Amino acid sequence: MQPNQSINLRPIGEYFTVADSLPVQLNPVAAERIPSDDALQAEIPELFKLCSELAGSDQSALQRVRSENPNSPALIDALALINQRMGLMLGYVLSHTHDDDYSLTAHEFGGGGFRVNVAEPFTVGDKFQANLIFREESLAVYCYVECVECETQTENTREATFSFLQIREQDHEHVIRHSLHSQTRHLKARAEQRKQADKPENS
Repeated sequence: MQPNQSINLRPIGEYFTVADSLPVQLNPVAAERIPSDDALQAEIPELFKLCSELAGSDQSALQRVRSENPNSPALIDALALINQRMGLMLGYVLSHTHDDDYSLTAHEFGGGGFRVNVAEPFTVGDKFQANLIFREESLAVYCYVECVECETQTENTREATFSFLQIREQDHEHVIRHSLHSQTRHLKARAEQRKQADKPENS
C-alpha cells in the first residue's frame, strides 16, 4: 500500500481512518445470512485463518529478533523481506481464489470499516461478505460489512462507506494495528517532505 497525503479523514464509527489503497472483495448477502461469532469462526476459509495466524506470529518474531539482536540489522531486514514476499504471494493466491461480485480498491480504511469510490451507487443497508487483502502485511481478513453511506462525489463517482458487522476479534485487532502502521508511514513521509523542502537549494 502506498502512502497518501491525507491523514485526517472522517472516522467510521468510533475509529479514525487513514488514506491507503486496500484491495477489497465484496459478495452480497441477505441480512439473515450474517453469522454469529461461532458460525463465523467455522465459516472462515482455512487460508484466511492461516494468514491471520502468520500475521500475529510474524510480528511477534520480528519484535523478538529486534530486541535480542539489536546489532544484526541484516538479519532483521532479511526476515522482514521474507515476510513481505509471503504477503504478496498470499495476496495473489487469495485474489484468484474467489469469484467475487465486486473486486474493488478501498482508498480509506480503519478499525470501523473502509471507503471505496465506485461508478454505480450502493444501497445503504446492503450487506456483504468482504475479503480485505493486506498484501504487504501478509494478512487477509474475512468478515461481514454493511453499506452505511453512499455519497455522490462527481457526476460519475460515488463514495461508499462500509462498516464492520461481523469480524473476528483478532482480525479486528490486525486491522487496527495496520491502520496505525499506515498512519505512522504517512507521518514519516510528511516529515521527510518537510525536511527536503527546508533544505537550501544549493545544498
